[in-house]
Amino acid sequence: MRNSHLTRRRFLEQLGAVGGSSLVFAAMTSWDLAAASAGQRPRD
Repeated sequence: MRNSHLTRRRFLEQLGAVGGSSLVFAAMTSWDLAAASAGQRPRD
């Protein structure tokens, strides 16, 4: 029997197949799953 559950991982994989990494990153950011930046950029 086929597992018909849609997991968060599978959903993100499908988003990536349709819209690429930028869409996946946008979804992860909206769910507070994306990593924050490591720190501020150094001054010139």
